Amino acid sequence: MIAGVITILIIVFYRYIFQFLGIISNRTAAQLTYQNLLYSRLFFWAIAVFLFLYAHFAEKQNLLLKRPERRKIGFYILSILGIYGAILLSGILLMLILKSLGYPMNQQGDYLKNMAGILRAHPALLLFTCITAGITEEIIFRGYLQQRIELIFKSPAAGIIISSVFFGLAHAFYGTVQQVAIPFAIGIIFSIYYFKYKNIYVLMVFHFLFDYLQLLLVHIK
Repeated sequence: MIAGVITILIIVFYRYIFQFLGIISNRTAAQLTYQNLLYSRLFFWAIAVFLFLYAHFAEKQNLLLKRPERRKIGFYILSILGIYGAILLSGILLMLILKSLGYPMNQQGDYLKNMAGILRAHPALLLFTCITAGITEEIIFRGYLQQRIELIFKSPAAGIIISSVFFGLAHAFYGTVQQVAIPFAIGIIFSIYYFKYKNIYVLMVFHFLFDYLQLLLVHIK
């Protein structure tokens, strides 16, 4: 199980590791292309498939250790609204904290702006990107990492915090402190919800909708 966690972290963060070792150079916003975005999304699907196979054949268990219970429609509606409200409040608080530390409000890096521009010019890729983020990132960070880290440390808090730290760091390529801090906060909210209700499908749907709206709202040069 520990080997699986280490392996998936190396795979997810391979680019940062290779940049640190000087094996590859840092990709700038100007180098971002349609093909790069498409291949990076396919890479995340490959990770999700790898995790499914690793859990089944190496760990001899299901990828999702606990299956979600069926709920009434009202539960899902309240879940979406509750998660959105929690993210909104935490986002406002984080913005105020970052502003007090001297960081500009609503800071958007060039990488995110160029990415949004490419995706808006290609609606199919925009949809595919958001579906990919919603499904694969939830499988990686909540479905796999959170549950395994919780078991390794025998602590739900460890699973929530550590998986959220890695979720935030996975967004560091956007190039701003805000783009790491906010995903970290979102990761905490998602992880607490997942620990309490074990319903990853709500998180997948919300993640998809949230990313889709955010990319539509990003200010493009």
